Amino acid sequence: MFAIKTVLSPVDFSTGTDQEVATAAEVCTTFGARLVLHHNEDTAPLGLSRAWDWDETHVAAQGQRPVAEARMADITRHLSPALAVEAKISRGLVVPSLLFLARQLPADLLVVATRGQTSDDHTSVAERLLVDAPCPVLALRAANGSCCQLELQAAEGALIDVVVPTDLTLPSLTAVDYAFELARQLPLRIHLLHVISGRKASAAEAAETGGDGATRPSAAAEIAQQKLAGLVPEELREQATTHVETGSPGDAILAFAQRLGARFIVMGEHAPDLLRHVFTHDTAKDVLHRASCAVWFVPAV
Repeated sequence: MFAIKTVLSPVDFSTGTDQEVATAAEVCTTFGARLVLHHNEDTAPLGLSRAWDWDETHVAAQGQRPVAEARMADITRHLSPALAVEAKISRGLVVPSLLFLARQLPADLLVVATRGQTSDDHTSVAERLLVDAPCPVLALRAANGSCCQLELQAAEGALIDVVVPTDLTLPSLTAVDYAFELARQLPLRIHLLHVISGRKASAAEAAETGGDGATRPSAAAEIAQQKLAGLVPEELREQATTHVETGSPGDAILAFAQRLGARFIVMGEHAPDLLRHVFTHDTAKDVLHRASCAVWFVPAV
């Protein structure tokens, strides 16, 4: 049964941490969940600050748990007293520490901010969380010291536009089901999107011209539309629409979300393997680093 009972969010005391925590708190308030804030003393943090670009206060605080505890307490003091909040502080490698805590709690959602920066081996902390996290990851794209807002509430009678890309494989269908569960609890309009990759279909295959000169969807587009329509639960048909685009998946998803003014994107993360990393383009990571709105990643398992 779908439930968000525990939300885990790493904090690094950098500019923008308050916005990240506020978003995590909003999710908790919406779903009646508890919030667990995690700070790691030792390694370059996840969030809005750059690797090893720490302010003097934080540098002085390394290894001094009372200072970190005081800063965590200051953050929690500004949250609603009705919200159940816990603060956890760890030392060691940030990703293993965070993943251990996520499994131990267990967490139902990770809320993280990312600037899309990568380390020397081209693997950012956020990317590693997408691969290994035991629960969905809500990524908040950061720019100019602030991160995008989620805003799960809408004006009375209005619906929040959410893009749900799917390549109709099992990992992406897990995310589709997750999005529909969200729509059962929130005022969402789900936009199911399938992209016919430019590597697999030329522009001529994406649209066929009839004898009367009118442009008609290709057979591939029609089949995709039928499959998308078949995914929509009967009780949510008034809250869902289907769309088929052609082009590079990452570009098409981001352009569609931009045109729509989507509040956030819900998409699956395929289980990784060596060949995929070496030979294929990773749409999930492309969207992670380029989306101007929040992205809710859902693991395949």
